[in-house]
Amino acid sequence: MARVMKYLAYVFASLSIFSSVALGNDALFTTKSATPLVPTESENPEIAKFAGQATISGDYLVSWEFRDDEPYQLLFTLIPDAESRAILPHIANGKEVEELNLDDPKKIVQLLFDANTANDILSRKILSARGKATVVIEDYFTAVDCDQRSYVARVVNVVKHGKVVLADKKVQSRKC
Repeated sequence: MARVMKYLAYVFASLSIFSSVALGNDALFTTKSATPLVPTESENPEIAKFAGQATISGDYLVSWEFRDDEPYQLLFTLIPDAESRAILPHIANGKEVEELNLDDPKKIVQLLFDANTANDILSRKILSARGKATVVIEDYFTAVDCDQRSYVARVVNVVKHGKVVLADKKVQSRKC
């Protein structure tokens, strides 16, 4: 009997390990609601990728990051609303997505703003802008950067946007 119990313990332990490995990102990531973003293969085990498109909304900040008191990199961050957080995959047993970094901020600026405002942002006359927007994203992925989990996606389209606040002052950026 002891030998059978030992064997069963071994089988269950093996199945448990196998199912965690076989499930891959499915077992590591979760959402509160059904999501159109599904796990896909990643060539880098440190990066979890998801296929599909999702329409999400929230507050955004587009701003120039500074180096040596000069604007050098444009960043676009979306703080998803509750409904959007519910469909964005996040690490299981972790926080929902609080910030989503959006790839190709120059393209988003051109989609989101009128030509004059977009030009002023891209030419660094306007250093930051805040507002609300609904966007369609794809190529969603997550990785750990600076000991912090980051979530990134590419914007396919801007569905709508609300009131915008523009600023010609530098926004304090986070450091690692």
